[in-house]
Formats: sequence, C-alpha cells, structure tokens
Amino acid sequence: MLYLDLHTLPHDFSRLSERLAAVKVRPVPSFASYVPDYQLLYTLAGKYASVTNFLLIGRGGSVTGFRAIYDALAAFHTTKRVHIIDTLDPDYISCVKARCPPEDTLVLAISKSGDTVDVIENLLLFEGYRKVVVTENPDGALAQIASVKQLEIVKHPPIGGRFSTGTECALLPAALIYVDIKSIVEGMRAVCRQCAPSRPIEQNPALQLAAALYLAEQDGQTEAYAPIYSKALAGSAELWTQLMHESVCKQEQGQTFLFMEAPECQHHTNQKFFDGPRRMFGLFTRIEHPGHDLPLSIDHQLTGLQVRQLPLPRLEGERLSTAMKAEYLGVRQAADDAKIANGTITLDVLNPGTFGELTAFWMYVAVYSAWLRGLDAFDQPGVEASKRIAVEERLRRVPE
Repeated sequence: MLYLDLHTLPHDFSRLSERLAAVKVRPVPSFASYVPDYQLLYTLAGKYASVTNFLLIGRGGSVTGFRAIYDALAAFHTTKRVHIIDTLDPDYISCVKARCPPEDTLVLAISKSGDTVDVIENLLLFEGYRKVVVTENPDGALAQIASVKQLEIVKHPPIGGRFSTGTECALLPAALIYVDIKSIVEGMRAVCRQCAPSRPIEQNPALQLAAALYLAEQDGQTEAYAPIYSKALAGSAELWTQLMHESVCKQEQGQTFLFMEAPECQHHTNQKFFDGPRRMFGLFTRIEHPGHDLPLSIDHQLTGLQVRQLPLPRLEGERLSTAMKAEYLGVRQAADDAKIANGTITLDVLNPGTFGELTAFWMYVAVYSAWLRGLDAFDQPGVEASKRIAVEERLRRVPE
C-alpha cells in the first residue's frame, strides 16, 4: 500500500478551490481504464520462452516504463539477459551485439508513431535477428519494415508513451522475463480508482501531491530534490522524470525533478539541497519493509573502535533496513531544521501490486499537475523541434 505524507509541503488547498473544481469534472484518462491483451502477451511469452537474450529498442516512454519494471521486479531475480537500447552509442551497441548471438536473441522494437528515426537506425543494425515490433501507426516506417520483413506486429494502444506502462508496450517485455504483469495492472487499477478525478482531494493522494507541488511552485520552489531510498525503485527515476517534465513543463511553468538513488545522492546533491539557492524542496520515496534484511555482526577484534563517535559494538544486530531508515530520517530532520519544505511517499512493501500502485500514482500526479496549471497533460511540443533538426542534419551528412 502507498502512503503520502505531505509533512511540511503546502497543504492548505483553500486557495485552489476553482482549479480543483475544474479538475473534478475532467474525463478519466485513457491509461486508467485500459485493459491489456493478456492472452497475446502470454502466448508470446511462451513462444519465446527458450530465448536467453532480450534486446529492447525504443526511446522515452517506450522504454522507461519497462526499465522501471525490470529494475523493481526482475533485475535481482531473472536468469534472462536484458539490454535496453535507447541510444545510438556505437560502443554500447557493438558490445551488445558481441554478447547476444542471433540464434539466442529476440529484438523487440517499440515506437508508437513508428517514425522515430533513431529507433529505425537501431533496428537496422540487427539484421538476421528474430524481431517483434510494437507500433500504432500502420503507415509508419516501423510497420512498413515489419511488413516487408514479415515480422510479428503487436498493436500499440492510443496511449502516450510515458503513460503506457500498463499496456503491451511495457508489459510485453515484462512478460517475456516472467514478471507478474497482472498484479502490476491490478495495482495500477486500484490507485486509478482511488485517484480518479471525481474523488475529492481529501481522499485523493495524487491530487493532494499535485496541488502541493503547484502551491510550492507559486511560492518560488521550482526544484524538487527527490531521493529514492531503494535501489529497486531507482530504476523508476527516468519514468517519473519524464512524466513530470513532459507533462507539466510547458508555457514557462513546471518544476525540475531530481529523482536520484539514495543514500548515494546524499554525498553530492545534499550540498545543493541544504546550501544552494533556496528554491528546492524535498520529496522522499522509501519502502518501509524490504523483502530481505541483513543484521550486522561485529568482530570481537573491532570492539574498541568507533566511527563518528559511535562505538562499533553498538551496531551489533542492527539491520540494514534500520540503517537505511536512519539515513532518510537524517535528511528529513535536517530539512526540517533548515525550514526546507519536504514530504515523503512510502510503500509498505515492494511487489508487483505496489509497484503498479506507485506507477499509476505518478501518472495521475503528472496529469493533475498539468491540469492545475491549465496545460495539456498529454502533449510534448518542446521535444519536436530537435527531432526535426536532427533529421535535417542526417540529410545533410548522409550521401544520396
């Protein structure tokens, strides 16, 4: 289960009454009601069960959702080898090809539009490999290549990439490595019911956080320092960043989100958080009960030693979960002492269901954050110009 503690973030929403009333009558977003084709997903998982290497080619939302799933639910467990190709870096791709022979590899290429140039370029590098493509546009280059090469095509639903974690886009590669995709979707549906536009803000944690973020921005707090106290959840950083930046940062509005793995980020970005310009607030993510825990045992030869005036014997029997919580509480208390606003998102445990809850929660936070500012949550006009220029640059440099 997911818990939101706004703590010292703004939570007097009385001045947002008109904006909240406008949100309440908005239609339910398509991602909140979409039902994936489980039969197709399980059929393909069975078809490619013997494959060891899976290569996922995509950009943005076509890969960030699966990366979040993989790191949270599979990276520590699967025997399959997964490579996410979201780059044109020739050194990386050469290494992947060297490690993944065609006879034991499946290439999965995902592009909603089917016309993402660098996805096509990646795909062309894997001639002779088995391939499956996921796309929506039957006239796009990806679908045309699939038709010519007689590749299997999976329909991408009419849902934007950053909101597609609960669709075939992310669930197909997850099914291929035996993640419990139904439980992910069930968790997402539970939060989508709880956080629907018709739900009052008092009962809607996603709307509460979005409203708090909006008020913080109005007060000049334009940067979120967002440590993630879980290595498994740190893989969601790109997805959450994409959701907030692409959905909300428009028309000179929106905040910068620095989602970082903690406690490692404490050793660099805490300096900015506590001693930099006072435009930052804190937003912490943590898991209350890890799936495993480890106690410390102090060798008798070390009993006379100490670290920062803490005698090592005092650590006897301490569990890593306790130490991790102490790191989080240290930053939160220091923020309180410095009068820096902060809040916390907590999962009681991490499993496919709660991962789905957290993912849908951030989708709704992004949507509500855009709506409260009078913005379209589902477009991304700021990314199109660079794509056009990049294509023009290729045309100038590639001989006819």
